[in-house]
Amino acid sequence: MTRCSHPVDNRMTRHRNLSLLALAALLAACGASTAEQQAQEGNLFTVRRDDLPITVRENAELQALRETIVRSEVEGQSTVIFIVPEGTMVKQGEKLVELDVSELVEKRANQAIAVAKAEAAQTQAKKEKEILEKELTTKRNTAMSNLRIADMELEKLLGRRSAGGPNSGAEGKNLDMIKRLQALVSPVVEPTPAGTPAAAKAGGVDARAYIGLVDKVYELLAIDGDSTGGAERDMGEMANKILQQADTIRLAMADLKIKEDTYGYSERLAAKQFITRNELEKDRLAFQSQMSKVSLAWNDLDLLINYTLARERIKLTQDRDNAALELERVKGSNEAAVIKADSDLQRSRPSSSWPRSGSRTSSGRSRARSSWRRRPAPWSTPASTATAAVARPCARVCRCANARS
Repeated sequence: MTRCSHPVDNRMTRHRNLSLLALAALLAACGASTAEQQAQEGNLFTVRRDDLPITVRENAELQALRETIVRSEVEGQSTVIFIVPEGTMVKQGEKLVELDVSELVEKRANQAIAVAKAEAAQTQAKKEKEILEKELTTKRNTAMSNLRIADMELEKLLGRRSAGGPNSGAEGKNLDMIKRLQALVSPVVEPTPAGTPAAAKAGGVDARAYIGLVDKVYELLAIDGDSTGGAERDMGEMANKILQQADTIRLAMADLKIKEDTYGYSERLAAKQFITRNELEKDRLAFQSQMSKVSLAWNDLDLLINYTLARERIKLTQDRDNAALELERVKGSNEAAVIKADSDLQRSRPSSSWPRSGSRTSSGRSRARSSWRRRPAPWSTPASTATAAVARPCARVCRCANARS
């Protein structure tokens, strides 16, 4: 099988191949010319006298010649919200570091509230102490008054001490009352006259049976510390009551004597039938009634001395002793109450570590800043961020160190 070829295609192929060969020959001729030219000229340099710098690079730590460490005085952890960049040149009074004091400000506000409450409590404690002192004064005065009243009541019963001293001849002494009582219970025994009624002989009161009342009166009048046994005191209520009852007995005995004579006279008249039996019976009943009155009067005197006055003496003595004990108790209670009030007042005072309104404390923003500005130096210094402290060497050393680095 015969293959056909086109004469036009063959001519185009030959023409392209000839162009490529010509281009390659041109490039080879240019490269040979450039290499030959460089070989003829050579490497040229300009030579002059100069210093040859030799630089050695090493890693090192820069330390200041003099430094001042400024630390935060805030307890616990602190958050830095501002700090000057490392290597910054600063002047005296410029802010270096600022701490986050929001939590401290809140604490300070709470402390301020606590201080206000404590001050209010202190004021209240002072007022309560003043009121307490007045109440305690009132209690003490009342106790003293009760003791004085008890002394007066006992003195009223037994009689007060005579201002003029002992005087047995003066009227109005307890001794005079005792003598009159002794004369009453120790009467002079008179012989019974003839014609005395039989009832009077059988029912008469023997005053000598009450002789023991004199010793009882001495016992009631006795006072500790009084060598006279109370006999030389002025008459008191006890003496007055005894004398009143003694006078009642004397009057009753005098009436008894009169009725006794009347009844005896009536008996003689009735024997001669000069009076009726009714009139005689009337006189007899009057006489017996008076005898009963005399007996009752003596019995009242016995009850008065042995029971009424004895009970009153015991009661008043006990009241006086109780008043004295109450006064001592009130004094002790007042002292304890004052000590407690002073203690409460002391506890209510604000502590010296608590911040007051408007004061600068470690919990405030101003104190946090001032703690970083403390002890300013009269020269510039770079700020260090590595340890939250500030190094303050001289400016010249800092600049030199920066130039070397």
